Amino acid sequence: MNLIDSNAIVLIYTDAPPHHPKTGGSNWAQEEKNVKEKDWVQLCQLYQETGCKVFSMINDASFETSSFYILLSQYTRGKTLYLKKTDIKTISKCTINLFLSRRLKFSLRPAAIVGMICVLSKNGILQERARHFLTRIKGQWLDLELPENCTYAFSKLCVKLPEFFTENENLFFQKLYTIGGLKINAATCVNIEQPFIPSVKEIYHDAKIQCKTCHILRSTTLFPDVGTSCCALCLPQHNLKDIPEPCTGHSSPKCYYCRDLFREAPYRRCTRCQNKYIHYDSTESAPNHGKECTFLCAECQHSITNKVTVDIPVSIDTLINENKVQLFKYLNIKVKDDIDILSTAWSLFKLKDKIEFGNTEDINLVSFSSSIMPLVHRNKSILNSTAVFNQIQTWIQSGKSEWVTCYICCDDFPRNKINDTCAVQPGSIVLTAHLLCPFCKHVPNGKILKKYNKQVCTILRSDKKDDIDEHWYYGWRIDCYKVKKAREKSCMEDGNIPLLTDFVCDECDEIRSMPKNITVKYCPGINERTKQICGIAINKNGGCNHITCTAYDAHWCWLCVKTYGDRIYEHLTAVHGNYGMEDDVDYDDY
Repeated sequence: MNLIDSNAIVLIYTDAPPHHPKTGGSNWAQEEKNVKEKDWVQLCQLYQETGCKVFSMINDASFETSSFYILLSQYTRGKTLYLKKTDIKTISKCTINLFLSRRLKFSLRPAAIVGMICVLSKNGILQERARHFLTRIKGQWLDLELPENCTYAFSKLCVKLPEFFTENENLFFQKLYTIGGLKINAATCVNIEQPFIPSVKEIYHDAKIQCKTCHILRSTTLFPDVGTSCCALCLPQHNLKDIPEPCTGHSSPKCYYCRDLFREAPYRRCTRCQNKYIHYDSTESAPNHGKECTFLCAECQHSITNKVTVDIPVSIDTLINENKVQLFKYLNIKVKDDIDILSTAWSLFKLKDKIEFGNTEDINLVSFSSSIMPLVHRNKSILNSTAVFNQIQTWIQSGKSEWVTCYICCDDFPRNKINDTCAVQPGSIVLTAHLLCPFCKHVPNGKILKKYNKQVCTILRSDKKDDIDEHWYYGWRIDCYKVKKAREKSCMEDGNIPLLTDFVCDECDEIRSMPKNITVKYCPGINERTKQICGIAINKNGGCNHITCTAYDAHWCWLCVKTYGDRIYEHLTAVHGNYGMEDDVDYDDY
């Protein structure tokens, strides 16, 4: 109703009247009384207040009269249209006749848009007329410098009808459509295939030989010269110069070349998993060097399943940041300046002069050359580059973005609208029914949450002494990120959830009114290689007490200023209670 004004024309059609299935009587006064008693007249008055005209469509082959719709037309000074048939073509014809009434005119741009809609919808009455009209005004009605012609929605309409635009206009709208598709799909995930990353918790195959000194089968990576020397662990007793030294990497020393800092480590790349492995007899050479083309690592030789590669979902913006040259070349776009085209600060209108399309004859060449444009993610090769290119192109051409289900409210949202914890933003209503166990109706404890839904840990109440009150709406507090009573439910709201923004509890409101003292704490994370404390200054402005420092991948408590790793949530619950609130739940009870 907010979109309806006095200039609106409303057409209503239904298969049956709302108050009873069929009306066969001729007593209009009695029918009007029945309509008023059923409160349908209230809707009539609501339409009347807007000043619009309502045209009711009634199939008189099924219903002799439909009191509500006749009354609605009378209230709004519209007309009741009696139809013998109510198929799509008949209803469309009646609708279009209203729009084709005398003295109804459009300016050139709206007329062209209506014409494109008629062509795309294959309107049986106006389609041919619209085609002739669009052909006649081709190249005469578009000003590409106007902001309204530089929108993604408008480009989606225009790229579907290239025959009605000039070559420059088609190139312009194709550029907007491609960049707009990238922007709305920045957070959309595509599946990439990468070599597996060895874990210290698992055992992997390796090439081994026997050491001449200790007679133990050891990895060839522990030998400076296979067949002529002992392993690195035996070197000190022979007083050799290559005395083991602390490893310079982020893990404990294992291979010989980590100990000998002045020698380049020879390696080969596995032709299957594409991982690089320390190899004792040669460095990686040209692809046409016989043995190099067939080298398989020990893991690939012994692997029965395809576990040497893993599928990882990665967002498109992450891939663009790591492979900007390759992806832009594949999409046939050139960015004049080094700008972030996915940033919300750059609209399509601002980007139209910053981006150029390559030559159209190069598009096919670029598509076929995708196999020779390797992609990387976190410095590791992506094995299915062609499939990744195709996934990105498919999302762009679809005109849609990826939707995912929120863990808390169980509704679907575009991925870029999903908050770290919930699609519901801080300061709004939280559907607490999705935060409770469906059986005991209590909030799960930290151990259960960490296992099944770690994202929600920062806002839930885990104390059973103050359970959720079903007579209240709960809000996600914008400052402290905790859930608290926001508004009492009322029976007069007809079940509609109230809108709530910037919800702040009394405690947070008091803190806001106090003089602000900026508290700075320093990351206690430790560099595994140098054993030095990170010391990065951090200022926390509300939110969870779990702090993640990306410099050294440290997870530490804001209140204690100590690192706890993967057990950070157990610490917050056990020591501070409810992730910063009181909690007396015993984990061992579950």
